[in-house]
Amino acid sequence: MKASKYIIRQNDERKTRWDFLVMAAAVFNSFSIPLKVSFDPQSMNTTFFETFNWFVDFIFLMDIIITFRTGFMNYQGIEIIEPCKIAKSYLKGQFIIDFFATIPIDSII
Repeated sequence: MKASKYIIRQNDERKTRWDFLVMAAAVFNSFSIPLKVSFDPQSMNTTFFETFNWFVDFIFLMDIIITFRTGFMNYQGIEIIEPCKIAKSYLKGQFIIDFFATIPIDSII
């Protein structure tokens, strides 16, 4: 089956690089959010840090959009590349977790 326009294959090299960027953003958040909430150091209240933090949140938002356009493997090992099926699978699965993870909690608290 031919992929629809703008569908990203699961094993695409660019998607792999994107996933590493998202993982780096997650690692950054796993340290910065608890540090800021617990100790509120002055160095984390700078314009640079706030801008970088918003950039990290933007990466997570873009990841949601990209995931809606990324194929996935079904239980038979067949890559699903139909946009409607991709969206349904994502909405039934990981979407809620990704959506709530994208909310900038450190800015709200």
